[in-house]
Amino acid sequence: DAGGLALEAGRLEEAEMLFRKAVLLDGLNPRGTYGLALATAKKGNLPQARRLMQAIAPDNKGGHGDAHFWRAIDLAQSGNGLQSNEVELFEHHLTQALASETTFAYRMQAHELLGKLYLAQGKLNKAESHLEIASKSFPGLLINFAKVHASQGNPGTSERILTDAVAKYREIIDADAQNVEPRLL
Repeated sequence: DAGGLALEAGRLEEAEMLFRKAVLLDGLNPRGTYGLALATAKKGNLPQARRLMQAIAPDNKGGHGDAHFWRAIDLAQSGNGLQSNEVELFEHHLTQALASETTFAYRMQAHELLGKLYLAQGKLNKAESHLEIASKSFPGLLINFAKVHASQGNPGTSERILTDAVAKYREIIDADAQNVEPRLL
């Protein structure tokens, strides 16, 4: 769509105008509101972007998947970390992102974040399912996934996962010897 292309190209005024037009033509379609919110945020008007995202990704029910993901990330990046009263809201938005049509990258990141959240909360069964999915895209999570199994009293499974992690890191290093990140883990 033209608004999305303008946004990707950094033509924020044009993107905003195109998304406003889309919202006027079809206010029931949340894609236009989502695009308008992204353009508004990139222009620096975060309070207005948050209001737009709230309209299509409410705190108490489902909505636009990518907007729910955006809201979760916005909460996490608030500068003070997640406050105790925001953790449930963070979880809600990530869960709703997974329950809706969401881009693959956002889905994998939502699984990653939920897996880490549940691991930190000691909810190992919930952490396990999310980390298993996310570790396919983010090999670094294999270490967290192994920790879950070790905590559940499954040392054999934990050891197998760690062996898989070492193999994946070797593949990454062999493919790009200049990539130092895998060597640090």
